[in-house]
Amino acid sequence: MIGRRRKKNFIFIRVKFVFGLGVREMEQLEEAIELHIDLDWETPLCVQYWEAVLVVCEWELAEARKREAMEKARVR
Repeated sequence: MIGRRRKKNFIFIRVKFVFGLGVREMEQLEEAIELHIDLDWETPLCVQYWEAVLVVCEWELAEARKREAMEKARVR
């Protein structure tokens, strides 16, 4: 039970860096994650992890793009 809790906390901490970045930073992060997926292809668990982080990154990137578009529209 304790080991499981540690794993969940570790994953939460590792994914926490995704939140609050700008569009440019998120795009760079997305490229870096895809690179990690390519590099870790021999380890299925690592690939699953990076794919999960990529899903979060893509969602956050979409949200950041929406916020940026709303800010640009508000300025006009």
